[in-house]
Amino acid sequence: MPELPEVETVRRDLAEVLPGDTIVSIEVRLPKMLRLPAGANLEKSILNQEITGVGRRAKLLIIDLTNGLHLLIHLKMTGQLLWQDKNEQQLIAGGHTLTATEIPSGHANKYTHIIFQLGSGAVLLFNDLRQFGYVELVDDGRLKEVNQKYGPEPLEGEWLEDAWLTAMRRRPRSILKAALLDQSLLAGLGNIYVDEACWRAGIRPQTRVGELSGDDLHRLYEVIPPLLREAVAARGTTFNSYRDGRGRHGTFVSKLAVYGRGGQPCPKCGSPVEKTRVVGRGTHFCPVCQPK
Repeated sequence: MPELPEVETVRRDLAEVLPGDTIVSIEVRLPKMLRLPAGANLEKSILNQEITGVGRRAKLLIIDLTNGLHLLIHLKMTGQLLWQDKNEQQLIAGGHTLTATEIPSGHANKYTHIIFQLGSGAVLLFNDLRQFGYVELVDDGRLKEVNQKYGPEPLEGEWLEDAWLTAMRRRPRSILKAALLDQSLLAGLGNIYVDEACWRAGIRPQTRVGELSGDDLHRLYEVIPPLLREAVAARGTTFNSYRDGRGRHGTFVSKLAVYGRGGQPCPKCGSPVEKTRVVGRGTHFCPVCQPK
């Protein structure tokens, strides 16, 4: 699943082309992929509405419309947003490709579930091979509810150390990895960046929060923002099918210290990286550099 750096990368690319354009038609090929408020009329709600911005909350993309409504888009495991201009000369395909090796053309295919036609002549497709993703139409009230489900954004000034430490200490029996994956405590981290943050902080992901000192938690607090900024600058991490908005591999994979590197040497000490399962997730760590 794309994590904060991957979703932020897609957001930035789409923010270059979508704002100022207008939704002139929508085709919903698979109704379960679109969530609507009770009693809402889809066409009256979004047709002829200008897109005013493309935002992000945790792993959600948010497309803002002139009338105050918003389209929330979660790519989940295999979702993809594909934008193509009217001349089919410029392609933006962010999320996952339909295969692990190539970007499909901008034309709709059997995995295309929602099609937005735009006033400029461009098209925005929502594709999803496994159909776990979704598009949800919400008003400001519902958007506020969604926002409140998530903790602070680690790349924003709202992530304050004292508040985060207090929240973490309320969960002394929680496994650290579970706490870092908990979107209500901190927004946007997933399996990749939790393992990398723990390695940078010198802490094992399977440690219980109550066993960590104030210094341990401070190190975690310090390493997470630069880790995510580096990943955004590298346009995310690609293992199999993730592509950034320009259809390219995210290059942060070359900078990973432990994730996906089981049995390979730790870049700091040379010891073999170990792979195990923690809270049901494949987890990587260095037994020497992460002694606790």
